[in-house]
Amino acid sequence: LPSARIQHVPVSTSGLPVFLSGKARIAALPDLRAICTHIAAQLDKRFDVAARGSTVMREFGAGTTAFLASANNFVLNAAILSSLTDSKQAVVASAFSSGVTCILSGFTSNLPMGIVTSLGPNIFLASIVRSGQFTPLGAFAISATSGFLLFLIAATPILTLVLSVVPLYIKYGLVIGTGLFTALKAVGKIISHDGALAFTHLLSLEGSIAVV
Repeated sequence: LPSARIQHVPVSTSGLPVFLSGKARIAALPDLRAICTHIAAQLDKRFDVAARGSTVMREFGAGTTAFLASANNFVLNAAILSSLTDSKQAVVASAFSSGVTCILSGFTSNLPMGIVTSLGPNIFLASIVRSGQFTPLGAFAISATSGFLLFLIAATPILTLVLSVVPLYIKYGLVIGTGLFTALKAVGKIISHDGALAFTHLLSLEGSIAVV
């Protein structure tokens, strides 16, 4: 990294630096612009950002947007699984697993994909456990098996075949439907009733905003 331009900084009797003001404080700080430029250059070199017609700042903004758009899944998963486990543990587990998979996906595929825990399978698993059809260990086995099968599909040409068979409007519908479900669930317009999901007060102000 570029060397920092640091002037002599007075220290107190405790050995801690005395905070300066104005130009002295600015000069005492590392050259952050040079450091950021160096980091951006390394990221560009590692992920071929410029070669793909983009910039590091644009990718950073896109990644931040994707995170903000999907981070609510952590809280929603905690609400879905609250009857089976501690909500705080569910949030931490969702965030940790999503972070690890995003990093692994980025370094192995070199593609800007955001991977987060899904809502649909968790609703199904939570419902079958609450109904007594499966134990939590059985639900975990189902989840692990599904993940392994998805891994095999993604690692083989089967994925290309599946994506080519599914019509484009269904792909759009899945994304839009998931987003609409997330928005309605977040404002409390989708509730659990007699072991099933139900809509409530969709014509209210919150429901209308969520639909829009």
